[in-house]
Amino acid sequence: MRNIWGRDQRQRRPLMMTIIPQAKICSKCNIEKPIDMFRPTSHGRGIGGKRGDCRACECKRSVKYSKTANGKEKIRDWLQTDKGREKQYRDNHSPTGRARTKRYWQTAKAREGQKQRDHERRETRPEVIAAYNAIKKAVRDGVMPTISTKLCQHCNEQARHYHHWSYEQEHQLDVIPLCASCHKVLHTAIP
Repeated sequence: MRNIWGRDQRQRRPLMMTIIPQAKICSKCNIEKPIDMFRPTSHGRGIGGKRGDCRACECKRSVKYSKTANGKEKIRDWLQTDKGREKQYRDNHSPTGRARTKRYWQTAKAREGQKQRDHERRETRPEVIAAYNAIKKAVRDGVMPTISTKLCQHCNEQARHYHHWSYEQEHQLDVIPLCASCHKVLHTAIP
């Protein structure tokens, strides 16, 4: 008679236990699903070496957790790592990421969110809005040239923005033309 335990009875599972099932019942939604709808476990245990909850239930749980304070903090910490920054860059700069962003900005939710952020900024920093409006008025009245006719003072590329050193009333028109990348670098360098 053949030994079903293999050579070492303490370390081996019976050969009949290695049969992988074709379906499994999810421990969360209690629905029987194909075995490929379950992620593998890290330790190899579980029915068929798979997790107890299906991918859909796991995704729901992950989304719910990411909206909690602890979840948001973990995501924020992860995005500060090299791996997180790389993934974020890939997601935002891939063709599908750009298409997703474009679709999002065409929704009413995005426009409402932008209106809300603009309204909050107008209320919290009225001096910034007043400075932007002063520049718009000066360009419209012909006191200042349009930004498209200027070069960046830092790298001599096509300028995209006027940079304010101060938003106070007397310095609203004291600006320098900068390209978008130089303007971003300048604002990240200044605390």
